Amino acid sequence: MIPGLGSFHKIVHWRQVLMGKGLYGEAIVELEKGNSVYNSDTSLLNSLGYCYCQSGQLQKSLDVLQASLKLNHQQKKIQSLINLDNS
Repeated sequence: MIPGLGSFHKIVHWRQVLMGKGLYGEAIVELEKGNSVYNSDTSLLNSLGYCYCQSGQLQKSLDVLQASLKLNHQQKKIQSLINLDNS
């Protein structure tokens, strides 16, 4: 669990630690909690999509990345990832 969930910066830091250690399942749990608090944040959604992908949950990854693109359609890297999946 994220210590002091109230801070967006703590969520960002904690997800980086978990992802950096390859703990994608744990990162998903924390990112989902963060997304429930800070709904519609593209950086959280993108990280969640990455973690879903790394844990083999490809449809969830695609769904989350598409939601992120709806919020900000100018994310070139995310567009490229989605286009690779649809190729």
